[in-house]
Amino acid sequence: MACEAIEVYNECQNTLCRILNQYIDIVNEIIAVTIGHESAIHLRQEQSQPESAVSSAITCMLLAVGSSSNTILKLSESPGLQTRDCYVVARLIIETSVNICYILAVGEEAAERSIRHSRQKAYRDLDRNSVIGSSNIEFKLANDDNKELLAIVREELKKDILEFTSLTGREKSWVDLSIDDRIEIAGGKLNESILTKLHYARFMIYRDSSEILHGSYHGTFLFFRGCLKEARHDSEDIIRSIGSQHILILLSIIIAINAIVESFHMIYGFISVYQKSRDLFKSIYDLQYFNHSS
Repeated sequence: MACEAIEVYNECQNTLCRILNQYIDIVNEIIAVTIGHESAIHLRQEQSQPESAVSSAITCMLLAVGSSSNTILKLSESPGLQTRDCYVVARLIIETSVNICYILAVGEEAAERSIRHSRQKAYRDLDRNSVIGSSNIEFKLANDDNKELLAIVREELKKDILEFTSLTGREKSWVDLSIDDRIEIAGGKLNESILTKLHYARFMIYRDSSEILHGSYHGTFLFFRGCLKEARHDSEDIIRSIGSQHILILLSIIIAINAIVESFHMIYGFISVYQKSRDLFKSIYDLQYFNHSS
């Protein structure tokens, strides 16, 4: 029975990896449409195109989702303790997915704000310092020519810098909304399905990934407790403990990307990938893992 259960875990993980790989292809198709690539002519019947700011913002973010999803697939090639690291990569994918859906829902206003934030942050990174106790680290452009150029750029970016500086002088984030707020706004402007998918994706791994990402004791304990506990009994139980977490991670990523596809279709229309995504998502329900009595 133990070997049979492990086979069910392996079948589910392998199938979810194949589905995720197909979702990466879908993301690439959305990128082709977003940048107006010549291949998009054969991919899509709809004529509407993302506004310039939306296109600029989400193209990089879609590339990031695809790249990080490929990282997850690499880490999924064989079972092991690297599943713990997958929580962090999955959080990257899910939060980026939420931001993409939020920008798609709000439109140019949110896209332009994200670009302004990036622009002024890039400028700040050219001249910065960090002080911790007696330790002081500085990074500055060295020669006078660069300093003169920096002053010109600063003048051009004055409004952007002011926009992302708090009253106390601290640098602000690109958006004054929590991830839950962004999910609520995206779902409210698009539909309940997108809100639910993003909510589930966040709920499934966000809390645990935060602890793992910050290197807390609890972040190590929550993953290894099952392995250490089960190690006293049977190595197959360790595989199941890791396998169940890996399946959760893969599923959360697929749900998040599914929400991106639906959001893009809601705003600009892309029926072919929307239908493909819907069929892929439905196939998950047929997996034995989700219907396994044990």
